[in-house]
Amino acid sequence: LDHVKKLTSGLGITFEQMEKSIVLSTQSKALSVRIDHRAGCIRFGNPALESDEMRGQLSTLAKRLAATCTVLSPPDVGSILTERAALYQNVRSTLESEHIATLERKVIIEKRKEEAERQVQERLREEERQRKAEELARKAEEGRRLAREQKLREREKLQKIQEEMDAMEKKRYLTAMGRSVENMTAEELREVDTAALAKEHAEKASKKKEEAE
Repeated sequence: LDHVKKLTSGLGITFEQMEKSIVLSTQSKALSVRIDHRAGCIRFGNPALESDEMRGQLSTLAKRLAATCTVLSPPDVGSILTERAALYQNVRSTLESEHIATLERKVIIEKRKEEAERQVQERLREEERQRKAEELARKAEEGRRLAREQKLREREKLQKIQEEMDAMEKKRYLTAMGRSVENMTAEELREVDTAALAKEHAEKASKKKEEAE
């Protein structure tokens, strides 16, 4: 009974009113129940019926007690509507907050994607810049190499021309001095001192001139 009193204490009705409703339900044979004040409990039917019938009786009792509470203490419709409106408002606020949070997460994810894409594009641009710089450096080095080779070829060409001119000059002096140059090799001609040969040729020419006078 103490447990029943605790259950009904918040319903706005007294235990005596609840007890009267139980008695009326018993008299109308709607329930097979009696209140045992000595044992401090409510007994439903007899022990043989404490199974399916017990559950049915308890269900019926609960419904009748709820109906009785409604009659004896009508619900505050305004309070119910206020609570319901507050609940709906809370649900709407929660949904709105969740929607905003979802949008914010989408914005953050989108920004992260954009930043990742920007970094990828920046890396590709840097790699392209380095590739072009390396290509320019390679072409510049190739140009310098070709220029060096060109200068070397020109120098070798000029040297060869100079050697040919020196050889022709030496042959001219030697021929003028009555020496045979047909069987002389290029190495032998290179060993001939042009200046000494020219001096010798000049001396002989001068001596010949003096003799002729």
